Amino acid sequence: MKRLSAIFVTTFLAIISASNGTDAAKKENELNPAEKWVVGRITAGEIANLSEQFPEERDRKFSAKFVQDLLTGNLTGVESHRNGVRIIGAVIVEPIDMSNGQIPWEVWLDHCQFSSAANFERANCAGIVSFQDSTFEAHANFNGMKVGQTALFNKAVFKGWVDFGSADIAGHFYAIEAQFKDKVKGPRFESMKVRGLAFFRKAEFEGWWVNFLLADFTRNFEAQGVKFTNGEWRVDFYGMKVGQIANFNDAVFEGSVDFSWADIAGNFEAQRAQFKNTVVLVMNCGGKGDFTGAKFSGSAYFAKSTFLERAIKPISPVFG
Repeated sequence: MKRLSAIFVTTFLAIISASNGTDAAKKENELNPAEKWVVGRITAGEIANLSEQFPEERDRKFSAKFVQDLLTGNLTGVESHRNGVRIIGAVIVEPIDMSNGQIPWEVWLDHCQFSSAANFERANCAGIVSFQDSTFEAHANFNGMKVGQTALFNKAVFKGWVDFGSADIAGHFYAIEAQFKDKVKGPRFESMKVRGLAFFRKAEFEGWWVNFLLADFTRNFEAQGVKFTNGEWRVDFYGMKVGQIANFNDAVFEGSVDFSWADIAGNFEAQRAQFKNTVVLVMNCGGKGDFTGAKFSGSAYFAKSTFLERAIKPISPVFG
């Protein structure tokens, strides 16, 4: 009898345990009201504007698993529309891990808030990727990410370190008025490849080392009005390649800047630019240099720069 009783107890506990496990799995896969509403919009091929549907921020929270499964097409019972995933105003509190993920469609995550780390390292995105007006509170990793079309980060705010190193963008890259606010490390664009136009107009960089080493921009590099506000370190364009025009008109460099061995196929434009510290402009330039109205407050090195003899205006910068 004792043996039978023990067997009964063991079996009963196993059943309870299995039931609890099933309940936990169901709970994990259960969607909240905002997630359910978004699924309906995405399935219909519509834009899911959470800010309009759920005015209170607390009602717009997504789990990391929901976002990951939605982007990759692994959300159970959901068939994404050919228009892809287009979401406005989501709040993702948990760390999101899309590393090595395959994203087969267009993705918008505009005006979204990423409260924890966002990892898109080596993610492969077939279509347009948009994070416009989104805020990244922690580290954002786009290292090695591939984008089949255009990548948009206009007015995005990066409060933590951001890494675009070795990212490969088949179309254009937009970071107009983006803010890179991390002061511990600067944003990393090392060995980044942009096969279309690159736009950094009026972007602001606060980091101690802004790294564009060996970046390759097939067409124009548009950085009019860009500001590098950290005066204690440098902006590094060492070995950067630009297939057409490099435009730094009205740019402000509070710290030192290094263009050593940069290769600019077209013009190098720096009208009214302010170089407030050491500047090294030892580069190859297939076009003309335009420093009209530029101001140099520190040491300036132009040795062996090939655009000197073709300068639109003789380089006689204002010092002081």
